[in-house]
Amino acid sequence: MQKMKNTMDLWVKSEIGVTEPQEIEADPTENIGKFKERCAASHVVENEDVVLMHNDEVLKEDRRLKDYGIKENETLKLVPKHAPGSSNAFFSVGGDFPHSFSQRISRESTMIMNRRLPIKSLNPTTWIMWVEARKGPWKGKRYKVLIELDDRYPFVSPKVTFLSKEMTPVHPNIFCRTGYICFYMFKSEGWRPDFTLISCYYGIIWLLENPNFEDNRPNVIFSRFWENLKGNRPTSRRF
Repeated sequence: MQKMKNTMDLWVKSEIGVTEPQEIEADPTENIGKFKERCAASHVVENEDVVLMHNDEVLKEDRRLKDYGIKENETLKLVPKHAPGSSNAFFSVGGDFPHSFSQRISRESTMIMNRRLPIKSLNPTTWIMWVEARKGPWKGKRYKVLIELDDRYPFVSPKVTFLSKEMTPVHPNIFCRTGYICFYMFKSEGWRPDFTLISCYYGIIWLLENPNFEDNRPNVIFSRFWENLKGNRPTSRRF
């Protein structure tokens, strides 16, 4: 791919999210805040959670790349805001984890980045995703889900729960008090090693769109409120 005139290629590393260096094309006159947004998206991290650094200096977002004398093929670094420059406090895939786990997470991180899905890594074994049904009574409501991985993943199923009790959907297959998802996919007998974090993301959306009213472990809270919710849109309730 031919570069635009007056642009340069920079390398950007991140201590969270996708930790592999990414090559990003930049205009020297580009606002650093805008450039950081692109870097954060490339590394699958929240833009507001990180700062951009060059030679151990935090770059001010209202300035331009050329103001810092940044040149072609130089390396910049994204670090969490609460500890800029500290490389020991955050994970690097491959550190103390089995090689197979590190390879798998690195590969899945790239897949998530390429698809621009709302999935964020807090560390190699802890992930957050935001899910939203595209149809049905739960359509239009965004929910936050926690995915916890064992370092034997993908041979062991992840633990999947809705994060906030206040924002857990009133749903027959989701326990409102704990956020636990009763879904065959996440049980040991239903999980398969070829499933991925992206599979989990779409699986949760599918469950929101296709509630199982015949589940043999019914959600008592849901049963109690369902009659009142008929004809309306069930979203979230505080219990």
